[in-house]
Amino acid sequence: MAVLRNKFFKIFLVELVLVPVVITLFVTLSDQKKIAALIAGSLFVALGVFIISFLYSDKKRFKRITFWAALVHLFVISLPMLAMRAIHFEKDFSEIMIWGFSGPIFHSVSEKLYVVLMLASLIDLYLSCRDSTSH
Repeated sequence: MAVLRNKFFKIFLVELVLVPVVITLFVTLSDQKKIAALIAGSLFVALGVFIISFLYSDKKRFKRITFWAALVHLFVISLPMLAMRAIHFEKDFSEIMIWGFSGPIFHSVSEKLYVVLMLASLIDLYLSCRDSTSH
Protein backbone atom coordinates (compact mmCIF):
# COMPACT_ATOMS: atom_id res chain seq x y z
CA MET A 1 0.00 0.00 0.00
CA ALA A 2 2.95 2.33 0.59
CA VAL A 3 3.87 2.02 -3.09
CA LEU A 4 0.34 3.06 -4.10
CA ARG A 5 0.35 5.94 -1.62
CA ASN A 6 3.69 7.04 -3.08
CA LYS A 7 2.22 6.89 -6.61
CA PHE A 8 -0.69 9.18 -5.72
CA PHE A 9 1.66 11.58 -3.96
CA LYS A 10 3.88 11.73 -7.07
CA ILE A 11 0.87 12.26 -9.33
CA PHE A 12 -0.42 15.09 -7.16
CA LEU A 13 3.02 16.66 -6.99
CA VAL A 14 3.36 16.64 -10.80
CA GLU A 15 -0.15 18.12 -11.16
CA LEU A 16 0.73 20.84 -8.65
CA VAL A 17 4.09 21.72 -10.22
CA LEU A 18 2.67 21.84 -13.74
CA VAL A 19 0.52 24.90 -13.01
CA PRO A 20 3.37 27.35 -12.21
CA VAL A 21 5.44 25.81 -15.03
CA VAL A 22 2.70 26.65 -17.54
CA ILE A 23 2.22 30.14 -16.08
CA THR A 24 5.97 30.75 -16.34
CA LEU A 25 5.90 29.47 -19.90
CA PHE A 26 3.24 32.02 -20.88
CA VAL A 27 5.09 34.84 -19.11
CA THR A 28 8.39 33.88 -20.75
CA LEU A 29 6.83 33.52 -24.20
CA SER A 30 4.38 36.41 -23.82
CA ASP A 31 5.09 37.59 -27.37
CA GLN A 32 4.54 34.06 -28.74
CA LYS A 33 1.34 32.95 -26.98
CA LYS A 34 0.40 30.43 -29.67
CA ILE A 35 3.73 28.62 -29.27
CA ALA A 36 3.35 28.76 -25.48
CA ALA A 37 -0.15 27.28 -25.83
CA LEU A 38 1.13 24.38 -27.95
CA ILE A 39 3.91 23.64 -25.46
CA ALA A 40 1.51 23.91 -22.52
CA GLY A 41 -1.01 21.69 -24.29
CA SER A 42 1.71 19.12 -24.92
CA LEU A 43 2.63 19.19 -21.23
CA PHE A 44 -1.00 18.59 -20.23
CA VAL A 45 -1.24 15.69 -22.70
CA ALA A 46 2.00 14.29 -21.27
CA LEU A 47 0.52 14.59 -17.78
CA GLY A 48 -2.53 12.55 -18.80
CA VAL A 49 -0.36 9.88 -20.42
CA PHE A 50 1.89 9.84 -17.33
CA ILE A 51 -1.01 9.35 -14.90
CA ILE A 52 -2.74 6.67 -16.95
CA SER A 53 0.45 4.71 -17.61
CA PHE A 54 1.58 5.16 -13.99
CA LEU A 55 -1.68 3.67 -12.69
CA TYR A 56 -2.19 1.10 -15.43
CA SER A 57 -0.38 -1.66 -13.54
CA ASP A 58 -2.67 -1.17 -10.53
CA LYS A 59 -5.18 -4.03 -10.57
CA LYS A 60 -7.76 -1.70 -8.99
CA ARG A 61 -7.17 1.10 -11.51
CA PHE A 62 -10.81 1.05 -12.63
CA LYS A 63 -11.83 1.76 -9.03
CA ARG A 64 -9.46 4.75 -8.74
CA ILE A 65 -11.01 8.17 -9.16
CA THR A 66 -7.69 9.49 -10.44
CA PHE A 67 -7.60 6.98 -13.29
CA TRP A 68 -11.04 8.04 -14.55
CA ALA A 69 -10.34 11.74 -14.07
CA ALA A 70 -7.08 11.32 -16.02
CA LEU A 71 -8.93 9.63 -18.89
CA VAL A 72 -11.32 12.59 -19.08
CA HIS A 73 -8.40 15.03 -18.74
CA LEU A 74 -6.52 13.36 -21.60
CA PHE A 75 -9.22 12.36 -24.09
CA VAL A 76 -11.97 14.92 -23.49
CA ILE A 77 -9.91 17.99 -22.62
CA SER A 78 -6.17 17.99 -23.39
CA LEU A 79 -5.93 16.10 -26.68
CA PRO A 80 -8.91 17.88 -28.30
CA MET A 81 -7.69 21.31 -27.16
CA LEU A 82 -4.13 20.67 -28.34
CA ALA A 83 -5.35 19.25 -31.66
CA MET A 84 -7.68 22.17 -32.35
CA ARG A 85 -5.01 24.72 -31.41
CA ALA A 86 -2.55 23.01 -33.77
CA ILE A 87 -5.04 22.55 -36.62
CA HIS A 88 -6.22 26.17 -36.35
CA PHE A 89 -2.86 27.65 -35.42
CA GLU A 90 -3.43 30.77 -37.53
CA LYS A 91 -6.74 31.59 -35.79
CA ASP A 92 -7.22 33.46 -32.56
CA PHE A 93 -8.13 31.10 -29.71
CA SER A 94 -11.54 32.78 -29.34
CA GLU A 95 -12.39 31.73 -32.93
CA ILE A 96 -11.67 28.03 -32.33
CA MET A 97 -14.53 25.69 -31.43
CA ILE A 98 -13.89 22.61 -29.28
CA TRP A 99 -16.77 20.18 -28.65
CA GLY A 100 -19.15 23.02 -29.61
CA PHE A 101 -17.66 25.55 -27.18
CA SER A 102 -15.53 28.56 -28.01
CA GLY A 103 -11.86 28.23 -27.06
CA PRO A 104 -12.08 30.51 -23.99
CA ILE A 105 -15.21 28.80 -22.64
CA PHE A 106 -13.71 25.36 -23.21
CA HIS A 107 -10.52 26.49 -21.47
CA SER A 108 -12.60 27.67 -18.50
CA VAL A 109 -14.21 24.21 -18.32
CA SER A 110 -10.76 22.60 -18.60
CA GLU A 111 -9.51 24.62 -15.61
CA LYS A 112 -12.37 23.34 -13.47
CA LEU A 113 -11.79 19.75 -14.59
CA TYR A 114 -8.09 20.12 -13.77
CA VAL A 115 -9.10 20.99 -10.21
CA VAL A 116 -11.28 17.86 -10.23
CA LEU A 117 -8.25 15.83 -11.39
CA MET A 118 -6.17 17.24 -8.53
CA LEU A 119 -8.95 16.54 -6.02
CA ALA A 120 -9.25 12.99 -7.35
CA SER A 121 -5.54 12.48 -6.74
CA LEU A 122 -5.87 13.82 -3.20
CA ILE A 123 -8.87 11.58 -2.52
CA ASP A 124 -7.01 8.51 -3.80
CA LEU A 125 -3.96 9.54 -1.77
CA TYR A 126 -6.13 9.83 1.34
CA LEU A 127 -7.83 6.48 0.66
CA SER A 128 -4.49 4.74 0.13
CA CYS A 129 -3.20 6.21 3.42
CA ARG A 130 -6.38 5.18 5.24
CA ASP A 131 -6.26 1.66 3.81
CA SER A 132 -2.62 1.22 4.78
CA THR A 133 -3.30 2.17 8.40
CA SER A 134 -6.31 -0.14 8.71
CA HIS A 135 -4.33 -3.28 7.86
